[in-house]
Amino acid sequence: MMQQNNDPRLDQELFLDEHPAADSGSHALQLHSLMRGRYRWAIALGLTLATLGALAGFFSQGDVYQSTSLIGVSPVSQRILSDRGDVSIASHFDSWVQRQLAIIDGPKVLEPAMTSNEWQTVAFAAYRTNYELFGRGLSVSHKRGQEVIAISYRAPVPELAQVGANVITAAYKAELERSEQLQDSQRQRVLENRKLDLQRKIEKLQADKRALSTEHNERTIGDELDRITLVRDQLEADLNRTRLELAELGVSANGETPASEFSLEQLATQDPRLANMLQTRNKYESDIEYMTHKGMGERHHEVRDAQAALDTLNSQIERLANSLRGSPDGSWSPDGDSNSDATSPILALRSKEKRLSTQHEDAKAETQHLAMIYGQMQTITTNLKRRDQELSHTITLLDNLRVEGQAAGRAKIIRTGGLPLKPFNLDKRKQLAALGAMAGLCTGFGLVLIFGMSDRSLRHFEDAQVGLGSARMLGVLPELPDDLTDPEQAVTASHCVHQIRTLLQIDRGPDGFILSVTGPAAGSGKTSLTMALGMSFASSGSKTLMIDCDIVGGGLTRRMLDPNNTKQSTGVIEACNGTAFSDCVIHTAFPKLDILPIGSALPSQAGDLSPAAVKKLLAKARDEYDTVLVDTGPVLGSLEAAMVSAQADKTVVIVSRGDQKPIVSKSLSHLRSIGADLAGVVFNHADQVDIERSTYASVTVSQTRRQDDTVLNEVQWIDRDTSNRYGPLATAVASYGRKTDDDEDNQG
Repeated sequence: MMQQNNDPRLDQELFLDEHPAADSGSHALQLHSLMRGRYRWAIALGLTLATLGALAGFFSQGDVYQSTSLIGVSPVSQRILSDRGDVSIASHFDSWVQRQLAIIDGPKVLEPAMTSNEWQTVAFAAYRTNYELFGRGLSVSHKRGQEVIAISYRAPVPELAQVGANVITAAYKAELERSEQLQDSQRQRVLENRKLDLQRKIEKLQADKRALSTEHNERTIGDELDRITLVRDQLEADLNRTRLELAELGVSANGETPASEFSLEQLATQDPRLANMLQTRNKYESDIEYMTHKGMGERHHEVRDAQAALDTLNSQIERLANSLRGSPDGSWSPDGDSNSDATSPILALRSKEKRLSTQHEDAKAETQHLAMIYGQMQTITTNLKRRDQELSHTITLLDNLRVEGQAAGRAKIIRTGGLPLKPFNLDKRKQLAALGAMAGLCTGFGLVLIFGMSDRSLRHFEDAQVGLGSARMLGVLPELPDDLTDPEQAVTASHCVHQIRTLLQIDRGPDGFILSVTGPAAGSGKTSLTMALGMSFASSGSKTLMIDCDIVGGGLTRRMLDPNNTKQSTGVIEACNGTAFSDCVIHTAFPKLDILPIGSALPSQAGDLSPAAVKKLLAKARDEYDTVLVDTGPVLGSLEAAMVSAQADKTVVIVSRGDQKPIVSKSLSHLRSIGADLAGVVFNHADQVDIERSTYASVTVSQTRRQDDTVLNEVQWIDRDTSNRYGPLATAVASYGRKTDDDEDNQG
């Protein structure tokens, strides 16, 4: 039963790995893998395009000559309209310079320059009438902080460039002088208008001052204001004291409480007689209350006498209170008693408060009026003085302007344009040539790189190494001729196989070790690798079994066994269907190396295999052998590859130069999806450069240290028929280090 693999790495494309492992190579390695074998084409194409680009860049522009005239500009100017003096630093100097640059590049300067006799004499026909063409050669510049404007003119002829710069400079100078004359006229008109306006304002101020002097004298109004201010302050102090006295009596100062509502207690605070009468009344009331408490009734003579005295006293208190409350206007007119001299102190205080309040308001109004008039007089005096100063200054400026005629110039010509001796754009043409050469060189390499990116086949060892993702590279196998006769090639190939076998032995467990060998497509070399690994494991002392599970191809059986061997009639299908395992296994000529062939199975019987039967077969092989190598069909094109790879301990994938990268990627993804444990990838048909650049280059280095006679003694070639059947890789492993008859006799 196939295992489920939820490894997130399944979602990654093999050859688009964004985070390659440390042994998968860097971006530089990826670039090298694309360019390898194409560097000569890239250099040749790059140099050709670089030459064409340099020529195109250099001749993309014709000769251009430039002549430059310099105009000095000053940050100081005559300040005719300034109130702070005649000469000052221009606060907006940079803005003024920018306006001058716009004027030079505008029609006010270019049109008279183009129509000048000097230009019309030397200019070509197109330059004489084409305003845009004439203005296109102008370049005006100014560096911030400097007092120089550079006027440059560019043309294809030196004389034309010189005349262009000079006529534009002369036209700008004429425009600047005209502008300054116009500004002088405008200044004079402004100053005349200012003079008339100031005279009218002075006359109005003098008239206002005379109108105020008719009511108050300017000399004495200050003293009069001080006197009335003292009177106002004194009245305000008296008014505050009166209001304080009324507040102490419990009476509001604004007259809201009527005099008839003053209580006896308020009146008693101002009249001792009323206070004594109120005390006597309190005594009578206490006596009556005491007698009533003792049981005396209302008819008791003592009670009647005390009540009579109390009534008489209340009548006297009422008459006295009425006299103290007085009349509403403050006079006193007691009821029926015209001889009484009682007065109301509260009403008297109220009358005083009213009188003081009226006097204070009058004094306050008079003070404000005088202060207003005094302030107006002071303002008029100050304005008259300032206007007189402005009028005097304006008259002085007018006199200076009439004498000078015009303001001092802000600009002057420092240098006129000279005749250029060499093209202005020579350096730029060289730069364009260099840029064209660089662009051509990069384009050449880029085209070759794009071609390399479009090539989806594996060409070199780096192609496979970069695209492995998380799978490791077990090793490389050299490109060997079909008729292998070179001992050094045999030694190199044998060592490469032993290197792969050693890495696989390091990963094996304590029990039998089952390895499936497969590839992305037919012809990758999986059968040759299976045979070579089987011989290598056997030579290391491991009891090894090779199982041919490629029912369709059957290459392992065909190449390992003699066609005349009668035991080929039983094999994998029979072993899975119940035939004794030992009856299906065939011993090879190699010690400790056996093979389980396909037997009599036909390609159509590949569907007879089941995962359960394969699992049972591999378990039996694990019990009998130390190492089991299973040769299967291609990953994407066979049924047995998926069943065996899912059951094996490790799976070795062999890719060959020329295999398509997408197919290799899909093959590895498919193996991971079925739960196969990848031991690594082997790159087949590697050239000598691949062998030397790989991590297994020590194989070839070690061989260079051997003597030729030693190598010849170590390689004992097998017979021709067997070599043709095995193939070059298995022949190399079978021949290298094989014991001779003398060696066997010596050991015996």
